[in-house]
Amino acid sequence: MDIRFYDANGNLRLSCNDYIKVVWEECLLETGECEIVFLETHNVLDLFLNEQALIAEYDGKQGLVTDYSIKGEYLSLTVKSLNALLLRRIIPQDVFSYYGAPDTLVAEVIKQYAPHINISAQEEDQPHKQISLRKPTLFDVVKSALKDTNIGLKISFSSQDKSFSASFIHPKTNYVRLSAGNRNLSDIICNSSFDTVKNAGYYTSYFIDCGTWKVGNRRPYNFDPNNFMKQYVAESDGYIDTLKIKSGQYIYCDTEDGELKVSDIKQEYRIRYMTLEKNPILVRETDLRDLNEIDVPSYLEQSNIPHETWRFVPYGLTVDVGEIVSVEKNIGLEKGLINMQVVSVKTDTSKPVTEVKLEALN
Repeated sequence: MDIRFYDANGNLRLSCNDYIKVVWEECLLETGECEIVFLETHNVLDLFLNEQALIAEYDGKQGLVTDYSIKGEYLSLTVKSLNALLLRRIIPQDVFSYYGAPDTLVAEVIKQYAPHINISAQEEDQPHKQISLRKPTLFDVVKSALKDTNIGLKISFSSQDKSFSASFIHPKTNYVRLSAGNRNLSDIICNSSFDTVKNAGYYTSYFIDCGTWKVGNRRPYNFDPNNFMKQYVAESDGYIDTLKIKSGQYIYCDTEDGELKVSDIKQEYRIRYMTLEKNPILVRETDLRDLNEIDVPSYLEQSNIPHETWRFVPYGLTVDVGEIVSVEKNIGLEKGLINMQVVSVKTDTSKPVTEVKLEALN
């Protein structure tokens, strides 16, 4: 099968089939990991170095050539789906906020910040959602808007019209049996990825101002757990148990055992750590310092979802990106009938196995 290379003006610059292998990943919301391997002497490298933008097309799939590497006698081109065009466009706002239908948002931001990409309107309105992002790229906004909608975005290039166009990937339902002895698939391998699990994080805890303390005032008691993250200002010299206090000092506690401490400087906050697991073995730590303390447990609970990757050989079965797959299986994290979505499909011409990544729907 030939690979075709076009420049940004739609001109066909090279068509060849003398590649070593092609690895191509189509994704729902990501840019994918694609690679084309040639012999080091291939003239495609000169073409890439001399072009401002080089578009590769293989088996109806398209991508932007973004990098290359040479190892020994082999030349590897890195290719990303044309969604990578969105990564090259920034939103010139410190904070981008929006409330409304995700499809409307995607159409608006692409028309405003990437007018060279034509986009058709979404037919069915989605429930409104609120997004707020700091210094995002256009890709960040699109990905955030479409997250949890089960809808993806694909950018295509027409060599005839010499134009870029974006279209939504709408989910459709397929039925796949991943259980042992099924007729659809063979050579099933299930891997659980914990890269996206956010079950621990650092957050900011601020001291509570509890007023003043002076001799004769019986609060607070030393080593009282109720002292945690509380702070007082001393109005007189004195002692709390054996702790010596001078007028004007700050009395505070920053440990859960309730031990009191003194300082000449007012205490503002502490960076603390929270996890939902008592004895975590594998934890991804997340920066949650922008969240309020009361919001941290909810964030950790909602994000604590491992992803499964399935690799299999399909028998007369085509699984496309965006499909909602009704999965019957008896291996992996969950058993029984569950609904999952195909979020990426990767093919490798040097291997007979198609790698499909499924994510469970909430």
